[in-house]
Amino acid sequence: MKRKKLSEIAEIRFGINARTQAQGDVVCLQGKDFDEFGEIDHAGLLYVSEDQCKDTDFLQPGDVLFAAKGSRNYAVMWRGEIPRAVASSTFFVIRNLDADVLPEYLAWYLMSVRAQTFFTQNAKLGTVKTISKKVLDSLELQLHTLTDQKRIAALHQLYVAEQQRITELTEKKKTMIFNL
Repeated sequence: MKRKKLSEIAEIRFGINARTQAQGDVVCLQGKDFDEFGEIDHAGLLYVSEDQCKDTDFLQPGDVLFAAKGSRNYAVMWRGEIPRAVASSTFFVIRNLDADVLPEYLAWYLMSVRAQTFFTQNAKLGTVKTISKKVLDSLELQLHTLTDQKRIAALHQLYVAEQQRITELTEKKKTMIFNL
C-alpha cells in the first residue's frame, strides 16, 4: 500500500468568497447545504452572480468538497447534481486527482477515523474550528489499489444508504407512536 500526501496527488483550491443572495445565476454551496449523509438539502440554497465567478470556480463532477470550517469536517464527492454551482469559502475543492486515486475513495478517506484524528490534532481552534490548507496539503493518505478503492467506496455507499433508511424508519415510528 502506497502513502502519499494529498498535495502530491491533487490540486487543492479554496471555494469562493463572494456575497450570496436568495436568487441569482449560480448556486453557491455552503456547509449547511449538505445533510449528515452528504446529500444536498435544496431548501435555502443561496446564489451568486456569474460575474463573481471564474471558469475554474465552477464545480465539476468528481470534485471533492471538504468542509474545513466549523464543528463538522466532512467531505463529499460532487456528482454534478446542480449544473452551475460553486463552493463557498467554507470548502476546499479538491480536483485533478492522480489516476490511481478515485474521488469517492478520497471523500471516504477524508472522513475516516485516521483523517479526522489528524484534523482534530492539527485544527486551528478559535471561534470556529478551521483546517488550514497547509494541514490539508500535509495529510498522508493510504492508497489502496483501484480495485480496493472501488470496494471501499461501494461499502461506504451501502453504509450511507443503510443509515438513511434507519433514519427514515425512526422518523416513521415517531410519527406513528406520537400521533395515536
